This record gives sequence, structure tokens and C-alpha cells, in this order.
Amino acid sequence: MLPLLGRILQLPPEEVERIAIDLEHAAGFQPVQVAENLDWERFAAVSVRLPELPGVAPTRGFARSYPAGAAVAHLTGYVGVPNAEQYKKTHDPLLVTPGFKLGRDGLEKMLEAELRGVAGAKRVEVTARGKLVAELATKPDVPGKTARLTIDVGLQEYAARRLGTNSGSVVVLDTRTGEMLAMVSMPAYDPNSFSDGISHLEWQMLSDDDHVPLMNKVTQGLYPPGSTVKPMNGLALMNAGVDPSTRVNCSGGDAARD
Repeated sequence: MLPLLGRILQLPPEEVERIAIDLEHAAGFQPVQVAENLDWERFAAVSVRLPELPGVAPTRGFARSYPAGAAVAHLTGYVGVPNAEQYKKTHDPLLVTPGFKLGRDGLEKMLEAELRGVAGAKRVEVTARGKLVAELATKPDVPGKTARLTIDVGLQEYAARRLGTNSGSVVVLDTRTGEMLAMVSMPAYDPNSFSDGISHLEWQMLSDDDHVPLMNKVTQGLYPPGSTVKPMNGLALMNAGVDPSTRVNCSGGDAARD
């Protein structure tokens, strides 16, 4: 069955070997992912030959898409395949389901519980060789919640373009409401690459970049605040009762800063 499936999907020999190894280590009827992101022609080719492919189940699902790409990378974060340590902590069978991905950074990670929802389930009767005999019961899934941000995506993309290839960050707040309108860290990565499965070469390029595109400079970077901090300090002093007309001489020395 596996050589036939490999020919239908045009899989390289090393990928067929990987599938065979995964099947050997799979417990019981735990599914093993053969391929993902299939075009319609290959998906249809497998579907029409299912009688010759016992145990094979082509499925359709959803994938994350980030239209703004790198402009929102450090804001939204990305999704990725769970690792062995995460499965050992929870023993959640969902974490070893082929194609399942969870939030690994940014809002995707912070809001993982709300965005994921609750998985459904299907009980089926099969033969010893895995051939479907009957469907017994189906439990529908519960979609995750929708998260609405205060981010202005137009402003977010504009700030990202202005930073360009420079290393830095931009945060824009609405002073009337305190809402965050933009949060940009550049350079960045394309979160779609992580969602689709980033290649080793692309990961190495990001890791070796001296502008550190994998670091969120808004939350992890340390920079002198500069003169933009002065209005905040002035407002704090006025709020504490200091007369706005009061003049203080600052020579820039340690004594003055103390």
C-alpha cells in the first residue's frame, strides 16, 4: 500500500521511508501524517483509489493565514507542531494528531486556550486491518472564540514599511483610551512560513541574521528612552503638585540625576 501511495502522491524515497518508520512507532490506530498542503489533483487521486489504500483517510482542514506577513509577526506570533515535552505534560491525544498545531509565540500562544476551541470526536467500527465498517457516533467540535484587537492594520503595515530593514520597534497608543494601535518589531519573519512548516535553511538564515529578526524588540529589546520620555515625566511631576513654572537646573551629572 505504501509504495502505491508514494507513487500517487509523487513522494521522494526518503519521505516514504519516514512514513514507514512513523507507522512502526505509532501506537494502535494512532494516525500518521503522510503529506499536507496537497493540491486538488493529488487529493482527488488518493480519494478515488481509497479501495486500494486500506487505512488511508484523506482529510481537509484549516490553516492559519497572515495576510500582513512580517508586519504582524511579533504581534500575532505563529503556530507550530507541538513538541514531545508538551505532550508529556498533558498526554492530550490532540497534540499527536497529524496536522494539529498550537500557538508558539505572541498572541497565538497567549490566547491559545480561547482560540483553539474544543475538538470533536468520531467513533467508528473497523476490521483488524483498519478497514472502515461503520460509523457509530459523532461528537461535533466547538469552534474557538474570535479575538478582536485594537490594532489598526493599515498603521501597523505603514510603521513596518518605515522601519524597513532597520533594526528597531514602533508602538503607537491612543492617548484617549490607552488602546494599542500598532506594535511593530523589525526586521521580522513571515509567520506564514512557520504555519506551513519552515525549512531548515530559512530557520538558519533567521537565526544567523545580526539584526535578530526572531527577537521581539518591543518586549525584549533594551534601549535608552531618549527625549520622548520627557513629556511623561513632566506630566507626572505636575500631577504630583509641582508648579509648571518651576525651573530646575540639570547639568547631566550623577548628582543631578540623583
